[in-house]
Amino acid sequence: MNPKIASALALALIALHPAPRLLAASAAPAQGDPVALVVWVAGKATAQNRGGREERPLVLFDKLPAGVVLSTGPGSTLRVVLRGGARYALRERSSARLDRSGLRSLAGSVDRLTPLPAVLVLAPIAPEDEPGDRFPSLIIRTQEIAGVYPRGVVNVEPAKALLHFEPVSGAPTYRIVVTDQHSGNPVYTLETQKTEVLVPGALLKPGHRYTWSVETVGRIGAKAEGHGGFVTSTPEADAARAKLDQILAGEPELDGLLLKIAVDLNLGHYREVYEGLREAARRLPEDPGLARAERDWAKRLESRETAEATPPASHPSSRSPTPSSSGGKSSW
Repeated sequence: MNPKIASALALALIALHPAPRLLAASAAPAQGDPVALVVWVAGKATAQNRGGREERPLVLFDKLPAGVVLSTGPGSTLRVVLRGGARYALRERSSARLDRSGLRSLAGSVDRLTPLPAVLVLAPIAPEDEPGDRFPSLIIRTQEIAGVYPRGVVNVEPAKALLHFEPVSGAPTYRIVVTDQHSGNPVYTLETQKTEVLVPGALLKPGHRYTWSVETVGRIGAKAEGHGGFVTSTPEADAARAKLDQILAGEPELDGLLLKIAVDLNLGHYREVYEGLREAARRLPEDPGLARAERDWAKRLESRETAEATPPASHPSSRSPTPSSSGGKSSW
């Protein structure tokens, strides 16, 4: 793999903080919602907006609206995946117009690749659902519990909803409440001395959003609280993700690894994103961009937004902090 490709991926992943849904609507799209995602770029590739008034270089994980013209330079390649799962590759010196149903070749060679199941590319949470935790922004006379995970739009299988938080000094017991955000009703309540609890899978419905809270019980002094949230995956998404290796069997291994990182980021599988980055960095140890991305995601998996479910002491985030980068992302 060209090191520039890996570096572009790393910068894009560093920039995604917190990680958005890859094909969800952008904050202020100038010419419609994104309908495709860049999953591979080598060499020079550009996108020209409708009317040809603006042209910009493409980087990995760029979101593309319908109507743009994609072009590649000499010795360059570009691959995109559409909302419905269709995938295309533009070879060198090629151009094609993107619409909602596919790519229309204008020059050169445009190949249609094995499609992905649509459930892996469509954002599982709509923007109007206001993703994220819903709890009061002002907590009076309390201390915040650190290391709460999962938090936000992290995606978990119903049978693997493992809740984690850091211990609080002087707290003999914790009360945990899991609430179905659709109905507002608690589905699980527990008092425990443990700081890691597996929610019974039978209590969680696939494709639902849940919030959860933890608070100290019987602690002398100020009460401590923590709040998190998660989304349960659907059987269709889990089955499609399990078949991804089979779908990508005929493609170069590193190409497939990049695409799987994109899919996992879209699905909210943040732990898998980190593991994919770690594997890519292992295969390309000379690439500084991948090393930075790996360190950055290790930190995020312990942060308030995406904290890893294992205790921080065992996680490789003791390395020196790394700065964030814009990754060259821009919107039309």
